[in-house]
Amino acid sequence: MGGKKRDGWFFTKNILEEINELPDEHFVENTPQGAPKKKSKEKVKKGIVINGEEKVDSTHLSESQLERQVLERELKKLRREVQRMKEEAKNTPTISLDTLAQTQREYEEKLTKLKEENRLLEEKTHRYKKREAQLSNELNEAQKAYKEVKKTLPFLSSQMEVTEERQESLAHTLDQVLQELSDAQSALEEKNQLLEQKEKELAEKQEAHETMQGTLHQLESQLKKEQDQVVHQEKLLHEQETKWLFQEQGADGNYEEEVLQLKSQVTELTALNVSLTEELNQAKQGIGEILIAAKKQASQFIEEGKVEAEQLIYSAKQEAEALTGQAKKISAELTQSRQTVSELYDGLQRTVDELFESNEQEETNPSS
Repeated sequence: MGGKKRDGWFFTKNILEEINELPDEHFVENTPQGAPKKKSKEKVKKGIVINGEEKVDSTHLSESQLERQVLERELKKLRREVQRMKEEAKNTPTISLDTLAQTQREYEEKLTKLKEENRLLEEKTHRYKKREAQLSNELNEAQKAYKEVKKTLPFLSSQMEVTEERQESLAHTLDQVLQELSDAQSALEEKNQLLEQKEKELAEKQEAHETMQGTLHQLESQLKKEQDQVVHQEKLLHEQETKWLFQEQGADGNYEEEVLQLKSQVTELTALNVSLTEELNQAKQGIGEILIAAKKQASQFIEEGKVEAEQLIYSAKQEAEALTGQAKKISAELTQSRQTVSELYDGLQRTVDELFESNEQEETNPSS
């Protein structure tokens, strides 16, 4: 009997040692609130220990059988003793009938007691046989559940490793996108600074243009004054010539000299007028060309800066949206994987719980 108990104990001990070697992170379940928690490894071990101990309890059946055999031997011995005493009573007339009757009553009481003990022993044997069959089935179920755990754990571990690797890859990619977005923002700020600088230069050129416009107005005013003076001199010359036509032929040469001076002044003023007009036209043309070139250059630079900035922002947004979609997809896969793991462990836990509950019910109602 002691050897059977030791065999059952070593069987249970081997199972517990294998469970202890499994990592704790494989015993995980989801609470109703979604927060992960450790599934009690001790509870799984407890179910196996109970089955192991109940397997050891099967040795009680053998013990009961031995007790029954002892009682049967005692009963046979008692019957032989009664028979012997009857034979002696027949052969020995000195023994009184009262003594023989008393002895017979004592043996009958002892026989009745042995029969009752034998009946109780038979009931106990029946219960142990029934219990042994039940424990055998429960032990088989526990061993199946244990093998299922061992068979499933490598797959679950590899799945968790794959999802963790994908999470790390996604996190690395997101970091790259954030860096690219930061670079695009920096480039956009640089473009804005260049645009501000160009706008400042354009304002300075605009101010210079306004200054040149003021100078041009001054030249136009001066030219108008010179033209008015030429017109006035021409008018004087015309009046003087008309006056000369009505003068007598005896006029002296002073008038001719005065006419020559007036003609000379008119010629000089006319030449000055032409010179000022040419200078004014050149100034207008130069100012117009400078202003047009400055506006064209500034407009082109501003437009190019805007287009480049918009392209950078659009590319960054597109990449960010793509990565966001990938992140959502991986998150959904991870959630599904965790749900699958949780369902597997829940099924195993239910099996262990059912075994544990059946053991408790059997211990609570041993007479059933």
